[in-house]
This record gives sequence, structure tokens and C-alpha cells, in this order.
Amino acid sequence: MSLDYRLVHATAIVSLFLLLVTGSREHGLPFLTFHIDFGIFCGVVLGIYCTILFITHRVRLFEALKNPFSVQFKEAYAILGRYMSGTPYPDDVKRGFGRYNILATYASLGLALSFILLTVGGVAMVFLQRGTILYEEMRILHVGGVGLIVLFFLIHIFAVINPDNRPLLRAMFSKGKVPLDWVRDHLSAYHEKMNSHLSR
Repeated sequence: MSLDYRLVHATAIVSLFLLLVTGSREHGLPFLTFHIDFGIFCGVVLGIYCTILFITHRVRLFEALKNPFSVQFKEAYAILGRYMSGTPYPDDVKRGFGRYNILATYASLGLALSFILLTVGGVAMVFLQRGTILYEEMRILHVGGVGLIVLFFLIHIFAVINPDNRPLLRAMFSKGKVPLDWVRDHLSAYHEKMNSHLSR
């Protein structure tokens, strides 16, 4: 894991917590003003970072979507079985594991949708008159985005506390490295792809 990847993850956790805490009108105008200003700042920074990732071809999170849906479904079913009951991965599924598994991809699509809802709803609320029907509709969008983010975090926590993924969790808060044996076992296709690039 690169340093910027780990920093963005850690910063995102703190930032989203601050936005969640300060988003209620019950805390008063100063907190709400901070929520709006900080939310806009976070959105701009996130947009710039994502643009850099796309330009430098570092976005691999959605590569799993290139597989046929039957393959995606089989991988998702196998991962859920492993997480819920410890069922071993089928050999063909295990050999196909890339840098990110399909559940991480699906969860990230939900996160992207949450950012769209948050942005559209939040920006609209700034310019609309409070109490109008459209304002309330935009507020529902914004709250819906918050709900999706909470769901994403719950799924994320559920995944990273699984014993299979603990090396990833340790890597996130240390030097960003996982044991090579773990990579061979859990990211087989990704490992083979990297080896083929290095051998050229």
C-alpha cells in the first residue's frame, strides 16, 4: 500500500467522523457552518485525488467488474461463505482473486453513490430555502448518502476484522506491506500479473 493510500484512508475516517458529528442543526450555526465549509473542502480534495488516480492509471478497484456476472456472483458467494462460516474458497475462485475482491468493488460503488447523494443534496440545501418541499427532498438525499456511508463502514469493518484480512489491517497502520505468502494465497491473480510484468 502506498503512503498516500494509507494517508487518504486515515484522513477520510477522521473527516467523515467530523462531518457526521457536526451535521446536525441541533448543534447550532457555528457547527453547521463548519460542516458546510469542511464538507466542500473535503469534496474538492477528494475530487482532485481521484482525478490524479485516474490520470496516473492507479484505479484498480473496478477491474473485477470486467469479469462475467456469473464469475462475480461465484466470487461474492465464496467470499461471503468464507467470512460467515469459514468455508474454504473453491480453487478456481481463489486463483482468480485480483488486487480487490468483488465485494470490495460493490461496496465502493455504494460509497461512490453516497458521495453523489451527499454532494447533490448538500449543495442544494445551501442554496434552497429551508422548509420548502424541494429543500426537504434534498435533505432526504443528503441523509440517504450518510446512510450509505455508514453501511459502507460497517461492511468495511466486518471485512477487515476477518482473520483472513488482518495482514491488510496491520499494513494500513504500519509500513503498508503484507507478507508475500499472504499475497500468493489471497491475491493469486494479482500476484501472477505483477510477476509477469517484472519478468518482462
